[in-house]
Amino acid sequence: MTRSQNTALVFVAVALLFLFWKNSAADSYPLTGSPALSSVMASNLEVSIRNAGEHKLALGVTNKGDKPLTLISWNSPLDPIALKLGLVEFVPSGSSEPVQINTIQVRRKMPPESDSLVTIKPGEKKENVLEVGEPIVPLEKLKGEMTVRCQGTWMGVWNADGFKTEELESIGSAQETQFGDFKAELESVEF
Repeated sequence: MTRSQNTALVFVAVALLFLFWKNSAADSYPLTGSPALSSVMASNLEVSIRNAGEHKLALGVTNKGDKPLTLISWNSPLDPIALKLGLVEFVPSGSSEPVQINTIQVRRKMPPESDSLVTIKPGEKKENVLEVGEPIVPLEKLKGEMTVRCQGTWMGVWNADGFKTEELESIGSAQETQFGDFKAELESVEF
């Protein structure tokens, strides 16, 4: 091969790599190719944590938007097994490391059943009260003040007015499905 042929091959290879990278980045955000624009509705969901009594936490989700939203409760603050999934962490006061808790990995049958869907009206708050204790969270490690954090990613959020259950068949590729991260923190909790 001549030098000009080698240069042409390198140019083609670099161009193909760039196109592949650009397309794979767009596929990561199926709605628009942009993480900021793909989570507009999801950003209207505000997550909160409150102490709900002895060894109990309430994880709440409030719809701060002006439209009702439907979401999948899986891997969210409204998931009944949120503690077991590791969505909540407990950080002792004065430490940067969270308490090690026993978590599980779950495989769920797709598409989600209707009992896994939650609709929240504008201004409405839904809560999930969780029991904090053995065998998931070792109580002997929860002595003194703690900071409690809840964080993760919504698996799917839709405008409830136009939501069709058929969209559950194509989560990730449906135009109306939105995703986004959530995070909440509660300081100075004592168990």
